[in-house]
Amino acid sequence: MIGFATFKCIKNVEEFIVASRRLKLWLVFSTVAATRIGEGITIGIVGKAYAGKAIGVWGTTIGFGTTLILVGLFYAKKLHRMKLYTLVKILQYTV
Repeated sequence: MIGFATFKCIKNVEEFIVASRRLKLWLVFSTVAATRIGEGITIGIVGKAYAGKAIGVWGTTIGFGTTLILVGLFYAKKLHRMKLYTLVKILQYTV
């Protein structure tokens, strides 16, 4: 229902991909974190915890958190200026 209701509000692909750049910081962070922490990582962390390797759980958690912060601090503005929205576009630009 939400998608159908907002269908007419979207005017072009850029608005669809980046939500017209009107999202709040906490929502962007949550979306990126949810994308980054997929089912593979979730199952992997559970497997490590079950095997008694708690250091792997903390290492993964701290590593992902640090990665999100570093990307936000050093790359987000550059990617925003370059209007690169997807991983494919970033790889096409850099390769």
